[in-house]
Amino acid sequence: MALKLQQISGLGRRFLFLLADERDHIQGVLGTGRFYEAEELELISSYAAGAEAILDIGANIGNHSVYFAHRFSPRVLIPVEPNPAVTDLLRANMGLNWHPSMDLSMVGVGFSDRSGRAESIMSSPMNVGGARLRETGEGPVPVRRADDALPDRTFDLIKIDVEGMESEVIAGMSGILRRSDATVFVEVLIEHIDQIISSMAAHGYEYATSYQRYGRCVNLLFQKASRHGH
Repeated sequence: MALKLQQISGLGRRFLFLLADERDHIQGVLGTGRFYEAEELELISSYAAGAEAILDIGANIGNHSVYFAHRFSPRVLIPVEPNPAVTDLLRANMGLNWHPSMDLSMVGVGFSDRSGRAESIMSSPMNVGGARLRETGEGPVPVRRADDALPDRTFDLIKIDVEGMESEVIAGMSGILRRSDATVFVEVLIEHIDQIISSMAAHGYEYATSYQRYGRCVNLLFQKASRHGH
């Protein structure tokens, strides 16, 4: 399909998104003129008010990153996206909706629990967001531990949507999680729920709430155990 410039309404203003294929699930929603997963974005925002440093792991074509940048006007926002099929669109959409917080240094990089190389595997062209990394030791995509890629950094909001690799990503960012007092929003496969809750607890985070849109996974929201309420 031909590239399309789509106007999106939200946050009391208009945004522009470049779309490549509206058969894709996420791009199809954006093609209707609204943000993808608007309810989840609002839920996250209610817990992460005032976030000044944001890490969006699994940014796809920029839906959440653009929303967060203009909702919070943070000091820094770092989108992380390894899938070569969408990185050009992500860069374009960051540019179309530019905010001075945007740091694109991790576009084209994947996060995991060790450094290496990988390839991005898509099971369906109708769900580019469902692509996952296959760590082969070779391949076009550099893979890093978040702790190595972003040493000494802290974040107020961390979103993780990595198609089943959430355990590996969390294991590779133990330092960031320990240092940060963050709201963490993680898409978790149903079979990984107990493991992720346990892993996050080991890093000082407790489960706060969840939002389920799809049958095979659920979004879990965590906050530092030292926090009281939200």
